[in-house]
Amino acid sequence: METHRLIPSRSLFTLLNMLLLFNSNNILAEQNSPWDNEQIAITNSIPLLSQEQVALDAKLHTAMALYYNGSYRLALPILKEVAAKNDTREVLYWLGRSAYETGETSLAIEKYQQILAREPNLSRVRLELAAAYKQAGNNDAAQMELQKVLAENPDAEVRQLIEKAVVDIEEPQTESKRFYAAIRASMGPEYDSNINVGPRDERILLANNQALTSKNLDGWLLKFNVNGDALYDFGKPNGFAWHNHIQFLHHEYPGTTNSNFNYTQTDVYTGLDYYASKFKAKLPFGFIDRRFSNQSLSRSYYVMPNLEVSVSDNTDFALSYRYENEDFIGPQFDALSGITHTGTFGPRFKFEAFSAEHSLALFGTYSRRDANNHPDLPGEWSFNEWSVGPSYFARFKTGTELYLDFKYLNRNYDAPARLFLGAGKRLDDRYSLTFSLSQTFYRNYFVSLSYNYTDNSSNAKLFDYDKNMVGLNFGTNLNF
Repeated sequence: METHRLIPSRSLFTLLNMLLLFNSNNILAEQNSPWDNEQIAITNSIPLLSQEQVALDAKLHTAMALYYNGSYRLALPILKEVAAKNDTREVLYWLGRSAYETGETSLAIEKYQQILAREPNLSRVRLELAAAYKQAGNNDAAQMELQKVLAENPDAEVRQLIEKAVVDIEEPQTESKRFYAAIRASMGPEYDSNINVGPRDERILLANNQALTSKNLDGWLLKFNVNGDALYDFGKPNGFAWHNHIQFLHHEYPGTTNSNFNYTQTDVYTGLDYYASKFKAKLPFGFIDRRFSNQSLSRSYYVMPNLEVSVSDNTDFALSYRYENEDFIGPQFDALSGITHTGTFGPRFKFEAFSAEHSLALFGTYSRRDANNHPDLPGEWSFNEWSVGPSYFARFKTGTELYLDFKYLNRNYDAPARLFLGAGKRLDDRYSLTFSLSQTFYRNYFVSLSYNYTDNSSNAKLFDYDKNMVGLNFGTNLNF
């Protein structure tokens, strides 16, 4: 669930700046000020006298295109480079504003002060400086700058807004507290080409020259999926939220034989999320209950700290670790119980094009599972595993969503598979492809078409299989 953090309002400072920007008759508006219209001719900022200045002018054009597009984080390093060689008040202002918007408040304050040291009557810049002081938590300095603007005897409307800003600074800010909840539920038919995950070869020759026969089962199932989130936001722009999540998944196969493969999973977690301007961190603690063939299969507990860092306006880097302790029910499955450590990392790139929001990701994963040792074959279910693959997601303004995912997985077991001791330690190579297309209608409802293909190659032929699943689901999204 996407959660929008609450941020303190800057509306008073923003409205003041807009009044100064567009009201040319206001006594605070400087004659011939570059801020009467911020989009002045950029070529006038740097005289074109040499090749170096031509190159500098080109960099400024690039920076301003990013600036007016709201990509302040990308514009900032270019403006720093330009300002180092040509520190006109326009360049210093754009640099200060970009620094302010990206959270580099001390740099913004420095540049605004530099402008005012040269031209102390630029009230627009002084208001920007007051806002930067407020963002930095220096309320006394912010009040001082606002009082200087008031001393210039602005008109009644602007004076009233400035006085409100002064009161806003003086009064302690109460932290807003918000509760969010969301439910996404769907159901629909799916076709499964290999319900029992049977091998490709129906007749497998074992080491003792005996043959093992197997027949793949295929058929339809009814899939139920419910996801619920409840989040309590403690109200600070850089602060904590308490996040609770539940997922219920059930595959119901009709028929006497196929119903033996019914599967149910319930996943519940709770934990704290921390949101900051350049990163977010989560620490969920969870419990999973799994049922197979209408009986309890396993229960597991896990913790999964994860971190997502904003590298730039369009790029994030994600890093997570998961510890899971799974206990299978019944002594006959004791060898399957064990602990799994999993680490995941990779970048995600976001952009907008063709009236849609796009996201590209490339994640790598490494896992180590230490299962209980079976006295006859120690290490049979313990393994090292790594995987890598790209994924793509797009959300169009029409309410259409597209998801594509490809993954390669390599799994090396600590021991041979039972019945295939002569093949050496079990080794699996798996390729999987996932496709999903969904369409929202009447705001809270959706229909989705999905396809998943899995190809698992193994030196233990019993585990050499492929599988196709195609589904059509109908559901609803509810937000509270």
